Amino acid sequence: SVPDGVTKAAMMAVDGAGNQTCSSSLVSFTVDNTAPQVQIDSPTASAPASSNTSVVVSATDTGGVVSSIIMIDGVPVDAQSFTRTGSKTITYVWDTTRAALGAHSITASMTDAAGNVTTTSATSVYVDQEPPTATITSPAASSTIGGTIANSSSRISIASGISRRNSIRSITR
Repeated sequence: SVPDGVTKAAMMAVDGAGNQTCSSSLVSFTVDNTAPQVQIDSPTASAPASSNTSVVVSATDTGGVVSSIIMIDGVPVDAQSFTRTGSKTITYVWDTTRAALGAHSITASMTDAAGNVTTTSATSVYVDQEPPTATITSPAASSTIGGTIANSSSRISIASGISRRNSIRSITR
């Protein structure tokens, strides 16, 4: 096996009578048996996905990356071919409003100029298009409480799943 890198070769031809000749020049070529390094940069594993979610994939390869495929749930959603480049970042905007609610698997494959292919391990994301339910659980409707109320979680209880910092937008009288 010839190691990766630039290699020079000459050719010798021998016929059945034992006559031989050598090529007059060396031919230089690159051996590349190493597949590209590929990773899904975004979204991260277990991330929620909603609306238009950017799927960002990056790859590096000494021989140059020439094509990519991004797959969601095993189905190719974006395939590109490009001029050979040592590193490449691909962005695909996924319209999750057309996807079923729940878990989805994202993988990506990149191919280098020598035909070596790397496919990433799956990144699982969760499509969630439904807004949270907001309910004031305390104080009870029409009750009277004293003191300052603005953004006070000690006086107002908020249902789970909602950020307390941004949960109370206004109190009207």
